[in-house]
Amino acid sequence: MKKLTAFVLSAMMVLSLAACGAKTETPAADATKPAEVAKLTYAVEAGSAGEEVALANGYNVVSVDSQAKALMEVQAGTADAAIIDSLMAGAMVGEGTSYADLIYSLNLNEAQDLPSEEYGVGFRQGSDLVDAFNTFLAEKTADGTVLEVATTYGLQDAVILE
Repeated sequence: MKKLTAFVLSAMMVLSLAACGAKTETPAADATKPAEVAKLTYAVEAGSAGEEVALANGYNVVSVDSQAKALMEVQAGTADAAIIDSLMAGAMVGEGTSYADLIYSLNLNEAQDLPSEEYGVGFRQGSDLVDAFNTFLAEKTADGTVLEVATTYGLQDAVILE
């Protein structure tokens, strides 16, 4: 089942940037206007698209070596919010996670009217796995397995079923 889950999840990866912050009263919770948002400190993964966007917008950043560490910075109070992939945010914050007191509150791509980043599964040219995978994915999409697995991990909103 683990291989099936990994296989299905790899097939439906659709990543975009997300802002995560505390549920409680914090500067991030009150920031709704561009001037307020610009005053926050954001934890970002060094070299990531999130860091690029934050720096391009002139935001104060704390660069760390992973998205998980960006969440740690918010949890520790050394950053007001984190900019990470939305799938990571959906899986790592909120009830039932190690970061139950953090929330995923904003899709930055949608907020800036930018397209989401879409990922797929690649095979070597001429591989006989292409047809087998496409058949498998079509069957698992039709029988509801793809959506069921995505829902298990809180990723149902990120699934592209077309």
